[in-house]
Amino acid sequence: EPDQMCPACGGDLEPMAGQFEEADEIDVVERSFRIVRHKRQKYRCRCGEKIETALGPDKLVPGGRYSI
Repeated sequence: EPDQMCPACGGDLEPMAGQFEEADEIDVVERSFRIVRHKRQKYRCRCGEKIETALGPDKLVPGGRYSI
């Protein structure tokens, strides 16, 4: 509540019907992180020249560590 006395004359202040001042406030909500380990199968050709790895989950940035 504001001071209930008029700073100009010292008289009592009364509420103005339907008149408000609004302000927004931003709260930071606690974040939590977890590490999820994905195992990707590796494959090889019998010729011995090529090794391939199965695709992993999509990432926020290709090659990055953050999930979508």
